[in-house]
Amino acid sequence: MLDFACGSGSLLLNVRKRMGANGIGKIFGQEKNITTYNLARMNMLLHGVKDTEFEIYHGDTLTNDWDLLRELNPAKKPYFDAIVANPPFSYLWEASDAMGDDVRFKNHGLAPKSAADFAFLLHGFNFLKDEGVMAIGLLRDSAKSHGRCPTARLLGKSCCRSCRQIDSPG
Repeated sequence: MLDFACGSGSLLLNVRKRMGANGIGKIFGQEKNITTYNLARMNMLLHGVKDTEFEIYHGDTLTNDWDLLRELNPAKKPYFDAIVANPPFSYLWEASDAMGDDVRFKNHGLAPKSAADFAFLLHGFNFLKDEGVMAIGLLRDSAKSHGRCPTARLLGKSCCRSCRQIDSPG
């Protein structure tokens, strides 16, 4: 299981609790904020997850600086049965032109710099097994924000069985 914006690790721990310790395999997480990254690692240990049962990486998901996830060889690239994430809403990011060639984005286009929500979604799909399940929290219409409604293309490929929308606060 992977959470590429794991924060303190609570979503990973909740899924593990619901599935049972043997139901999800190794836990993988990534967090950009160093303090929260350390908190996630501490939370795993405090909740009885052995250090061999999880790997939390400190780094930026959107620049994909984790070597594990940068593997281009399909035979070695990690794919996950389950991906969960609650990425930061309307996160500002600096997408360079070169990122348009990134395997995660090149078929769907880059998300706008004002809101990286769609980039997080594409990142997750890139590492999801064909029969895998992904649950990701996004604001309503965040994936439509760059006009071409790429979510519709993803839905058209039968990638999603269910979409639940939430309204933005305020």
